[in-house]
Amino acid sequence: MAFAINFLEPTGFEDRIAELLHAWDKNGSFEFYTSGSTGAPKKLTFTKHQISQSANATALHLSLERNREHFFLCLDPNFIAGAMMVLRARFLDCPISICKPSSEVWQKMQAQHNFTFASFVPLQILSNQFDKDKFKQFKNVLIGGSGLTADVKERVKELGNHVYHTYGMTETLTHVALMDINHATAYKALEGYNIALSNMGTLNLQVPFLEGIIETNDLAIFNNNDEFEILGRTDFIINSGAYKVNPEKVEAAIKVLLPYQVNCLVFGIADNKLGEKVWVLFERDIEDDLFNEIQKKLLLQLHKYEVPKGKSVFGPFILTKSGKLARREIIKHLIIS
Repeated sequence: MAFAINFLEPTGFEDRIAELLHAWDKNGSFEFYTSGSTGAPKKLTFTKHQISQSANATALHLSLERNREHFFLCLDPNFIAGAMMVLRARFLDCPISICKPSSEVWQKMQAQHNFTFASFVPLQILSNQFDKDKFKQFKNVLIGGSGLTADVKERVKELGNHVYHTYGMTETLTHVALMDINHATAYKALEGYNIALSNMGTLNLQVPFLEGIIETNDLAIFNNNDEFEILGRTDFIINSGAYKVNPEKVEAAIKVLLPYQVNCLVFGIADNKLGEKVWVLFERDIEDDLFNEIQKKLLLQLHKYEVPKGKSVFGPFILTKSGKLARREIIKHLIIS
């Protein structure tokens, strides 16, 4: 097999993909914008050499074979995850089939397809149209863009293929570490990448083909195998009564206690006594009795300052263009309104 592009349907991405391939052929530069999930999007520029090094690191880690794979793209190539799928296919000289990014991607592939490598976001895995038989035909699968939930893990685990949750960002040319969903609960760095904790307990990243250290806001812990788990982000930390509250930890605890699926966002609001008090925003309302019961159960497993003092409703939640929860935009909207 050799590199070729097959559009399974009109996508609107034809010009973008042509732009990426032109830059590759002419040894030009590649421009990407960060997602904007934690602030204003910023433009980043990379060279073909850096793109190639990133693609090679992924190929080595996943044992992707030149001229032997068939890529499947159902992400937006205007963002780094989708663009790198195109450029990895070009680097490995393998064909790539492309469709629109939606929850309907499972209808776009045949029952017996020949795709070997794909990348999805959790919403595509949780789609009502998710097809386990089609999914397990992929040899290697990446899942990224947001956190790994128990529901996503349950759908894709132990189907006989290699499924990884990604850790990375635009600044690092996608993932610097992968979690093998079938065999691990922590992330393992790609070969040659150096990941360490800062004095604040956040991750510092050194990418072999990029200059300097990339400082993140991601709180983490390492285990004895030099693998790490993400605890949350420092830039969303709530300071309640001098106690530092990680909202993502509280959100995870709430979701376990809910008898049905509803998105929630934990944040801090001003409080005369505590400085900030923890509050939870639901995408749709839940019963008061249920919320009271959740508060009682949370008191048994969390610090008292981590338990939400109240709830509000706002829906639907605002997402960034890449599908992530736009925390700042949601909170800003609430304050203004």
